[in-house]
Amino acid sequence: WDVAARTTRSGHSEVDAVDILALVSGGTLKETHTLIVTQFRPPLNRQVVELPAGLIDAGESPETAALRELLEETGYHGEVAQLLTPTCLSPGMTNERTQTVVVKIDLNDPRNHNPIPSQEETENISTHLVPLSRLSASLKELEGKGCEVYSGLQLLAVGLDLKAQLGL
Repeated sequence: WDVAARTTRSGHSEVDAVDILALVSGGTLKETHTLIVTQFRPPLNRQVVELPAGLIDAGESPETAALRELLEETGYHGEVAQLLTPTCLSPGMTNERTQTVVVKIDLNDPRNHNPIPSQEETENISTHLVPLSRLSASLKELEGKGCEVYSGLQLLAVGLDLKAQLGL
């Protein structure tokens, strides 16, 4: 088997990275929004639409890493609402495990009035604030512009669509 293994996992953690599911409300928003990001991913040689995410630094908890990455990538400040169970991304190829952190962002918080990311030199990330009710449509628009969609984000959109279609 060909295997790609993460070498960045610190000894105290069973996960390598966090994904951030941001639930954005307040300000002039009439419904809950989320944050998605686009960034160039060399393995795919194209822009990829993803949730904000990043590696967990040594000594960090997933919650701390999520808040740090959210601020770095998007400029938004938030509050951890939920920590989901660790998951694997591509178990046939890599040992990488991630943990999704649900973060609430309040646009009434003055720190979120003019969010300014503090991205690393190698990052060129664009942030998109989209209504959860239009997540699928937003992803299709970005696909139409040549972006690839991260599978976890696509599954979230499908789940939201199914919930609406089935009246759940």
